[in-house]
Amino acid sequence: MADPAERHCPFEGSGAAARAREELRHYLDDVLACGHLVPQAVQDAAPVVVSELVVNALRHT
Repeated sequence: MADPAERHCPFEGSGAAARAREELRHYLDDVLACGHLVPQAVQDAAPVVVSELVVNALRHT
């Protein structure tokens, strides 16, 4: 398995927020599989944060 910190996935166009959430799910799965602890609150809030960041970045660029 690759180091989870070395991921790269460009997001643009329609559906970018959904792709970002899916990539986040894979990232968190890999982080957890490596034995790192991720608090449940972070796992719950991270998809919302990622969606908002992607949407705002696309809207304002």
